[in-house]
Amino acid sequence: MALPQIFPSFLIFLPPFLSIIGLLFLAFVVEKFYVSRVTILANAFLLWQLFVPVWLLLNDYLQIYVYVSVFFAALAAVSYIRKSPLDKLFYGISYALYSSKTVLGLYAGMSLASFIGLGTDGGIAGGVIMALIIWLAAVVLLKHKPPFTK
Repeated sequence: MALPQIFPSFLIFLPPFLSIIGLLFLAFVVEKFYVSRVTILANAFLLWQLFVPVWLLLNDYLQIYVYVSVFFAALAAVSYIRKSPLDKLFYGISYALYSSKTVLGLYAGMSLASFIGLGTDGGIAGGVIMALIIWLAAVVLLKHKPPFTK
């Protein structure tokens, strides 16, 4: 799936290491019990920063995941601007799919898998595994709240 031509390339300006530092901070300091609307917006932005430069190497599922982040970010932004809360289901799905722990895990796992030569599909599997490991460490060791709990 090609990146739409309407996407302005000047929006990709953060070096990957700054994105990673931001994700680490959000994942382990800010997102202990939930993901806020502002964090959803920030993580969608960071997804684009991290994945657009390698867009043609991503498989369709990961590209769809990145595209869907725009939908979640837009809902979060509109809700934030209008000062109207969203449904608990939205926050639960956002916390699971677009929290910094998930985004960081996907990127770190994919980078590691790419480094050791597993290819794109191996990278996505590595990303999912790394995201699960980060979530497990955050919940068990740091006492973060898992998604979909009260």
